[in-house]
Amino acid sequence: IYLGGGGGLMGISVITSSVIVGLIFYSLRQKNKIHLNNLNLYLFGIIVHTLMILLMILLPKGYTSQALQTVGLTVIIFYPVATVFIGKILLDHENNLKINKELKESESINRAILEAIPDIVFLIDKNGKFLSCKTFSADELYLSPEEFLGKNIKEVLPPLLADLTMANIQKALNKKEMQIYEYNLQMPFGKQFYEARM
Repeated sequence: IYLGGGGGLMGISVITSSVIVGLIFYSLRQKNKIHLNNLNLYLFGIIVHTLMILLMILLPKGYTSQALQTVGLTVIIFYPVATVFIGKILLDHENNLKINKELKESESINRAILEAIPDIVFLIDKNGKFLSCKTFSADELYLSPEEFLGKNIKEVLPPLLADLTMANIQKALNKKEMQIYEYNLQMPFGKQFYEARM
């Protein structure tokens, strides 16, 4: 208070009242009794800055009227609007954090599901490029991952199978429906028959 001079008491009172109002709004929000939309943010700004104006009576004698004339109109008109803008920025940041958290949780669930699937799973882009592969054993694959990842289907699969796969990729993209087809491959341990879903 000493370092704050004549305005120290008012400054501390404004900070204290702002914290109290903030905690009240926070408590109401946590109980879902209030949603922080533009109107409520503006109301919050009005309450906080009206208290600031009222607490100017704590200024030394003779300074209150001068302070009101100098900053009173600005505080009561523009500060609540600024509160809305700042509040919206903070809310957007909070929403982004929430979305990122939900995405990470969803990603973890999807990864767990994928890991539990015993089938071979390939990630292929719309042009037929192999992006990734999930398998329990490389022995199940026609080629090792190093031989096909990053390459196009037509570079690594037999021509007929490559054409069949590309045709089904296009069908899946155009119809927005799952495509199912069967094929066979000559593997080191004999001809194997497969069913593909995409």
